[in-house]
Amino acid sequence: SAANERLKELDQMKSDFVANVSHELNTPLATSKYLLSVIEKGIAGAVTPKQKEYLLLIQNNIDRLTRLIDNLLNLSRIESGRFELRKEKIDLPSLIKEVIESFKISTEAKKISLKAAVVSRLPNLYADKDRLTQVLVNLIDNAIKFTKEDGRIIVSVDLENESMRVGVCDTGSGISPEDAEKLFVKFQRIPQRMDAKKVKGTGLGLSIAKEIVEAHGGRIWVESEPCVGSKFLFTLPVYNEQGYFKEYFEKEIGKAFDSKNNVSLLAFDLAGIMGLKERLTVEQMDFVLDQICKIAKNSIRRPADLVVEFKDEGRILVVAEADRAGAAVLVDRVVKDVKLHKIKDKKLGQISVAVRAVALTFPDDGVTAHELIDKLYLTLEKKKR
Repeated sequence: SAANERLKELDQMKSDFVANVSHELNTPLATSKYLLSVIEKGIAGAVTPKQKEYLLLIQNNIDRLTRLIDNLLNLSRIESGRFELRKEKIDLPSLIKEVIESFKISTEAKKISLKAAVVSRLPNLYADKDRLTQVLVNLIDNAIKFTKEDGRIIVSVDLENESMRVGVCDTGSGISPEDAEKLFVKFQRIPQRMDAKKVKGTGLGLSIAKEIVEAHGGRIWVESEPCVGSKFLFTLPVYNEQGYFKEYFEKEIGKAFDSKNNVSLLAFDLAGIMGLKERLTVEQMDFVLDQICKIAKNSIRRPADLVVEFKDEGRILVVAEADRAGAAVLVDRVVKDVKLHKIKDKKLGQISVAVRAVALTFPDDGVTAHELIDKLYLTLEKKKR
């Protein structure tokens, strides 16, 4: 109806306004942060201990404003339906270390201990790095707000079935079970959690964290006890080559359909793979595939094209923005480069490797990612016979 269309139009105008204002605020804040660092380092002249205290307060306020703007931008994207995830392989312990470092000023000001407790040898995560950073920032920022001086905050990571489980545990004021669910509601603030007039916020951080986590297929919850502390936990799926590749390919097909362009699916198999498996160890096979993957990336050259290696299959798959003729050129280039390139192992010396290649194109050979991937594997099986 006309009324519904008008409401949608008004919502869009509101989201655009929030986005524009947020972007406008980001620029002077970034400049202020840079100038502040110049002063703090003494580049503009000597800084007294008292001045350093004031600079610290300014830095804290700039960081708080930056987080508020990020939350508003995320909220406008969510409400306007423009919330898109750009997933990639992520080393979670490294990311957590970066985020913790960004809170150094805040934790030192309140004399709070902020540390990570990470299980060793964790697999990679499959997530949108910027969005995940926002979740961690919101949870840690929240923990700092409600943790008194000399308190502790621990960011933990472990495995839970096929997911990574992250926890942010604090020794703060805690919350009653009946109020736990309210925490993740937009603009909701729990009065009993407020430490007099010291703690301020918009009530957006946790609701946005929930949106981001659930968009990744994970879940978020809180375990808490009043006057003892809280532990916010969330799960996210670990990296899976097949799932990542298929999701990426589906998106590229969607873009190609909208723009009436082509996208191609290429496969490079290690020819005579059974012979190689008999001669090489698993580590050496992985090394050979790594080398071929590097060759393929260098041969294809375009950053927009995705090259993924499937070590269990001894295979490399590529999604390329190319029509059938363009795909044939890419295949020919990679095959020739593999033949010319000398793969050397420390123990075995030079290893002679050839690849068998297959190329399929959307929409000529199929119209869905599932259809094209199935057809590709059938073709590869026929080539082995």
